[in-house]
Amino acid sequence: MNQPRALILALDGATFDLIGPWVEEGKLPTLARLIGGGVRGVLRSTTPPITPCAWTSFSTAQEPGRHGIFDFQQFVPGTYDLAPTNGAMRRARTVWEYLNDLGLTVGLYNLPWMYPPPRLNAYCVCGFDAPDINPKAVHPAGLSRELHEAVPGISLAAEFLKRRGGEYDVEALRRQVRVNVEAAKFLLTQHPVDVCLLTFMLLDQVAHFFYYADPTRRGSGETADVLLAVHQWVDEGLAEVLDLIPPECLVIGVSDHGVAPTTLHVNIARALADAGLLVLRKLGTGPNFRQDVRRKLGPVPNFRSLLSSILPQSLWLRLRRARHARRSRERFAAVDWSLTKAFSWGNFAQVRLNLAGREPQGIVQPSEVEAVIAEVKRVLLDLRDPTTGEPLFAEALTPAELYSGPHTEGAADVLGIAAHPGIDASLHLATPEAPFIVNHDAALMASPEMAEKIAGHSPDGIFFARGGPFLTSGSVTGAGICDVLPTMLHALGLELPQGLTGRVVEGAFDPALLSANPPRYSDRSLGPVVSTDAGYSDEDLDAVEQRLRDLGYL
Repeated sequence: MNQPRALILALDGATFDLIGPWVEEGKLPTLARLIGGGVRGVLRSTTPPITPCAWTSFSTAQEPGRHGIFDFQQFVPGTYDLAPTNGAMRRARTVWEYLNDLGLTVGLYNLPWMYPPPRLNAYCVCGFDAPDINPKAVHPAGLSRELHEAVPGISLAAEFLKRRGGEYDVEALRRQVRVNVEAAKFLLTQHPVDVCLLTFMLLDQVAHFFYYADPTRRGSGETADVLLAVHQWVDEGLAEVLDLIPPECLVIGVSDHGVAPTTLHVNIARALADAGLLVLRKLGTGPNFRQDVRRKLGPVPNFRSLLSSILPQSLWLRLRRARHARRSRERFAAVDWSLTKAFSWGNFAQVRLNLAGREPQGIVQPSEVEAVIAEVKRVLLDLRDPTTGEPLFAEALTPAELYSGPHTEGAADVLGIAAHPGIDASLHLATPEAPFIVNHDAALMASPEMAEKIAGHSPDGIFFARGGPFLTSGSVTGAGICDVLPTMLHALGLELPQGLTGRVVEGAFDPALLSANPPRYSDRSLGPVVSTDAGYSDEDLDAVEQRLRDLGYL
């Protein structure tokens, strides 16, 4: 059979809220052909609906409590320091490795949270959590050189989203799309595999900075609607990709979550402080707060200065490590840990207890945990929109209430589930006088990288599938991101491993065919995780953290 047998289009952040109307208007003809020639449906993301958590659930067909990755960062044990997560921290084996066990070749391009790359048969080009596309982030390592020779400019850096002269470089965005398309075409033609996955991250990244509810505000330079333009460039690239696959190839589209414009910045730390759960020191007030924190912590070395070329390497590396530790201290510099019972962190409304024995200055004793959690829940559920009076959070849940797996040590102790996706609760460090509801200008002052985004994640992603046993039209309901790869396995006529969270989306198949060929299960599971080195070098850590800051996740 010609290769690939299955092509997965991983469209990070894609949402039918945008794609649906543009398809109807004839502005995205390739996606119209894909969606119109098969089944489609809204795809439920993970909780929280965030890239590391969701793509890991996709790759493992397991819910977050079974794979252990919940955010872009996690706490370094025994400290208040935060460090980036990556694929090596995954506590569940992937379906990609299971496919290899069955004798199928697999190729992954730009898939997030796969670093360092598993030794797949045939290749893995790591995505977002890798420092860049280099031999450490590509298996086999020699493929990195091939890609750079075939696709000049290939990179994971987010330079294309930096403003120049007050405007975004739209041509840089177009070039980034072309780089991804050319890399996809190179891999399809030069490295054919049975199952190929191609990731397009830019839909999500551009949506964060251009998804204004008012389309007239989505422009930059001479481009009237950058958000639409990037979707159209990706759509054109997908047409080139589809020209390279055989007609019998299954095509599956998936996004890790949706996106929605931000309408409210909610300062969870302020709410915790008002309730007496978080106690803040008076380091300073007003717009000079960040400078006050820096003065308290001491002078900041300029690590990108000429010093890098004259200092001994050992001292240079120590300074770099000190800078990362310093950033963590700055994040919580206003907190009085001797009096604080709970604090907020990370993306979404994540609250962590200052737990004795876990945190270095923890004060919450085991006997108090239940009562403190109840108080945190009450605080979150009592919060109201100052305009409408409606609750800001629909639920406030613990890991035991959210997940069934054993690997929840990286999860929030309490997670607030926003009443709607327009609520941004990522401003997780309150200044002593910061208000509870923060407007955009104040948010920019308090947390520039966070608030530069004007759209956040929603839990509704996309799913579509065509070819083979899939229906040629219609919609499915109730599908979740853990279900996508089990559904693909069944469509390929393969047995499913035991113990998956995900299930086959049976509504995607012809009922008669499904009755004659119901899902079959193997007597094997995915198998144990193969342990790998999770560490970044100092230079790699710089690259990953800078990308996260550029995209507003730190």
